[in-house]
Amino acid sequence: MNKRLFAIVAFFLISVCIHADIDKYHRIFEIGFDADVWLSNNYIGIGDILTKDIVIDATDIADNIDSKGLVFNLFASGKTFANLNLPKINIGFFAGLSTEGRFGLGKGLFEFLGYGNDIDEVITFDATASGSAFAEMGMSFGMKIDRFRFKVTPTYFVPVVYLPESSASVSFQAKSDGSIRAGKTDGTLGSYTLYSAVSLDEDVSDDDKSSQFEEALSKNGGFDLKLDFEMALLRGLDVGVTTTIPILPGKLDYSMTQSVTGYAVIDNILDGLVENQEIDYDSDCDTTDAEYDEKAGYKVRRPLRFGLLAAYRPWGDWFSLYPYLGIAAKGIWSDDSTKVFPEYSMKMSLSLLEILGTSLFTSYRSQIFAQGVGFMFNTRVIEFDFAIASCSSNFLHSLMLNGLQVSLGARIGF
Repeated sequence: MNKRLFAIVAFFLISVCIHADIDKYHRIFEIGFDADVWLSNNYIGIGDILTKDIVIDATDIADNIDSKGLVFNLFASGKTFANLNLPKINIGFFAGLSTEGRFGLGKGLFEFLGYGNDIDEVITFDATASGSAFAEMGMSFGMKIDRFRFKVTPTYFVPVVYLPESSASVSFQAKSDGSIRAGKTDGTLGSYTLYSAVSLDEDVSDDDKSSQFEEALSKNGGFDLKLDFEMALLRGLDVGVTTTIPILPGKLDYSMTQSVTGYAVIDNILDGLVENQEIDYDSDCDTTDAEYDEKAGYKVRRPLRFGLLAAYRPWGDWFSLYPYLGIAAKGIWSDDSTKVFPEYSMKMSLSLLEILGTSLFTSYRSQIFAQGVGFMFNTRVIEFDFAIASCSSNFLHSLMLNGLQVSLGARIGF
């Protein structure tokens, strides 16, 4: 009994004393993949959709969404990699794809549907959209010196398609003379310019588009540089600094621009409803012919990021806390508008002999809140990782299943 107790205590003390990096390596050599999919909004819950009778309450939406309106977000990424993890040196290679999109309906639409409007009041309905897709490849090199670890990760990326934030608006007015005006009789409701690595003109052949894409891969890529520094501050506590710096922008040579025009006019709706007269109306909705540009030269940089992170293992590797606090700037030093926003995450992880593991996490990354749980199964030769989370651009709604994040990963090696 005493020997067994001594062995348990010795194992516990040794696990506390062993230095642990923020990200532990489980294999000397490994290949694998990671994939993430996020789909979220800031109002509609999964339970609202999985019902027999779907009810849309415009008044409730108007009362509960913020000034941005009803916003939908989509993100998907996939990456393959190979890593060599030696005691003092780490080398990795990776390649991947990522895409994201955002669509929003202005709050004014739901205020009108829920509460109506006053006579002669002009109400404006807005809609916004943006999106992007990137291909990337790169390598990482890390070195450990005493209590310190340095890592540098240069990444070459190619923008495949990019839609800067575009907007459209429709005005609506019910006048005291019984007429209704909607849209714009002398202007556009909105316009957009979509940038691409290849021509969007349908008259361009597939062979020519393939040549354009090959040229974009070799000549139009951008360059990011990620720097990581970690140190063992105390026993069981490792701290670090990480930053991703957009060095060179990627470029998109091709673009397509279109505008949407439309209006509707009803002159005698009251007479038509009360006296059964014929209602006079006029309406039109159309899109302009697409304008193509083969020398757009639109520059895109990926976000600038800076953050502080740590790993705290007070009782050994079986219990870990991973806090992160940072800031990001999107669209910096590029042709797009700049947005600056904070980021954070906190993960609590439990591990049984590094074979079975589970974790709880909360985060705010890329302007999306997430609350989730993760699982890990590791046999040294092969490892599987899975995480699922509720997510939303609104914190409270991220607790109510207004969106879903699913992450999968697998590694094999020795």
